[in-house]
Amino acid sequence: MSNFPRPPQTNRVIPIAPEFLERLKAMRQKAQTGYVVEYQGKPLRKFRRSLKTAAEKAGLTYPVVMYDIRHLFATTLLREGGDVAAVSKLMGHASVKMTVDQYYHLLGDEKRRTIAKLPSLTKSEKEVETSPVV
Repeated sequence: MSNFPRPPQTNRVIPIAPEFLERLKAMRQKAQTGYVVEYQGKPLRKFRRSLKTAAEKAGLTYPVVMYDIRHLFATTLLREGGDVAAVSKLMGHASVKMTVDQYYHLLGDEKRRTIAKLPSLTKSEKEVETSPVV
């Protein structure tokens, strides 16, 4: 039990990919404890320490903190074309503006893709009708 209970609005359901759900189920069947995340048959009690150890074993030379996982989640979704409003909800941000302010620099390709949707001003009408939609 945490010394700092979270307000109810901070608890949210995060949908996961079916493949990841299957992997979690497989891990649960192999688990030696009642926990999915364990090491050598023991539940992780100090996740921060475990994260630090894993980062060191991976050869990361900068300090990795728990917030980095959250940031990676949002960054990956947005770079892969995720909807900003949906990512904002998943992150629990109070507004889409908060998400845009934090992650807009990652959306540079979004601007390019958006502009690419405009009709060509140099092609003839016949070329526009027959050109493939991108």
